[in-house]
Amino acid sequence: MNYEQAETELERKGLDVKIMYTDSSEYPMKGYVIRQSVEKGYVDKGLSITLYVSSGNLPTATTTQETTEEVTEAPTEEPTQEASSDE
Repeated sequence: MNYEQAETELERKGLDVKIMYTDSSEYPMKGYVIRQSVEKGYVDKGLSITLYVSSGNLPTATTTQETTEEVTEAPTEEPTQEASSDE
């Protein structure tokens, strides 16, 4: 449901509505209610309810890369040179 519709309906029923925008990969359409702060059911007038609304952005994935390096020992003897022929 569009948050404007939800907000209007809840305010009409006497509730105090707050809007929190959040990124969501499940609900990427901007402006749609993702969840609410109270469970479905009867509530008292004047209760404050928060609607969590999709900002239209996908969450930014944070990745960590693990790097591994192979450590090799330095050669212990000098490399041999091939003989060059001067003819």
